[in-house]
Formats: sequence, structure tokens, C-alpha cells
Amino acid sequence: MMFHYSLLFPAQVVEKIEYYSGWGLFSDSADSFEEPAGRRWLAESYISLRRPYRVHSVYRHPSWLRRFCGPWPPQIQRLWADIAAGLIEVDLRPMADADRLLRSPWYVAGRSLLELWEPADRWAWRVRWETRPFLRRAMRRLSDRQE
Repeated sequence: MMFHYSLLFPAQVVEKIEYYSGWGLFSDSADSFEEPAGRRWLAESYISLRRPYRVHSVYRHPSWLRRFCGPWPPQIQRLWADIAAGLIEVDLRPMADADRLLRSPWYVAGRSLLELWEPADRWAWRVRWETRPFLRRAMRRLSDRQE
């Protein structure tokens, strides 16, 4: 199993948003990262949980929180121990809102519905994205014929 701790510390997330927003990463793909939307995601889905079903930084698709119940990798255990001992100074994201959300039966019900719906939604989104160039060409050809 691979663990990917890309959204662990607030400063790390802010830096990531700043970096990718200025870079125009994947601007021609379905997973493009656009500055205003990235900053909105940061404010509404990471710093606060106002959009609790868009918590991943690939914000165009639904995402949700689930409490991790497995063993932590040794490197992460050492990192947390170093933070707790004051060897590493880093701001942590307060987690009371996430804990409250994860205890909410309404959130759990919504997450369950999204887990059922998400594969079909992602497939439909990909089909729309992949057919967009074809539809644009077809519309241009129709437009050219009418002139």
C-alpha cells in the first residue's frame, strides 16, 4: 500500500496551491488546476470544511473524508513523535471540525451515496471531456457550411 501525505500540514497545502496556481499545471487536461478555483478549494474545503464532499485538491470530482484505521508507516510515526517532542515546529490543522463531520450520520449517509454514484459520474465526466474536441470540430464544420 502506498501512502501519500500531500495534505498533511497547512503550510504544505498553501505552498502547493500557490505553486500549482502559478504554473498552469495540466491546463489542457481534465484535471487542470486553475488559480481561483484552487484558492477557493483551499478556503472552503481544507482550511474549513464548508464543502465536505470536495476535500481532495483534485476538486472537480467528489471526494470525502474517511477515518484511517490502519497502521501508520514508521516514518509518519517518527514524524508525529518529533512534532510532539518539539523537534520539528510546524503548524497543524485543527481537526475538531473533521472529527465532528466524521461522527455525523448525515455525512456518513452522503458519503455512502457518493461512493455508489461516483464511478458513473466520473465515467460520464470523462466521456464529456474526451468528446469535447470532436464536438467542437463538428460544430465548426456545421458553422462553416452555413456561411
